[in-house]
Amino acid sequence: DTLDRTLYERVGDVQAFALNTIVRDPNNWQGKNQTYLVDVMNQYVPIYGLYEVMMVVDAKGVIQAMNTRGADGKILKKSLIGQNVGKESWFLKAMAEDFPKTKGGKSLGTYVQGPERSKIVDSVYGRNDSYAIVFSAPIKDFQGRTIGVWVNFADIDFVDSIFEEIHDVNVRDKIPNTDVTIIDKTGLLIFEYDGNLTLQQNKKRNFDKIGKANLVK
Repeated sequence: DTLDRTLYERVGDVQAFALNTIVRDPNNWQGKNQTYLVDVMNQYVPIYGLYEVMMVVDAKGVIQAMNTRGADGKILKKSLIGQNVGKESWFLKAMAEDFPKTKGGKSLGTYVQGPERSKIVDSVYGRNDSYAIVFSAPIKDFQGRTIGVWVNFADIDFVDSIFEEIHDVNVRDKIPNTDVTIIDKTGLLIFEYDGNLTLQQNKKRNFDKIGKANLVK
């Protein structure tokens, strides 16, 4: 239930960011005004703590702005501004407003992808172990026209923290060796928390299993 609520909040975050008056004017994506947009992103990242990358992508799929600092305040190793991500599913789905629906049939308003290994997060942080959930939503100008996409890449570490709390309860209930897993609707293993390991050890993903092992089959 905690995980479900947390994910739903993340669905709302990206829509709220896309409504920022700065981002709804494409003139703010270029030149001197772009600095203000990047500053906003650099403030969002440490406040929320779980988003490693935030980007504004124009309607053609070109990255126009992104955060330049991580949650720890350190400058990122690489900027992707100017690169084209127009073939990415999270971009195409958000532009087309092809969103999942709630149980009541209402559009979620956000496209959610993953968790998955992310080349984008890896490249800007200079590592090869990124595992992220992607949240994307359309940016509309003041006339209601879709002019681009805001996308957030959320580090899956926030799920570890939730399951660490579950583990603490299991310890109190004298079942400390309990493992917790999450599988997708096909049975694919997408998250695993081993009760015999520490939080830091659990954060070291075994990508020979994660995203590959099918527990149903």
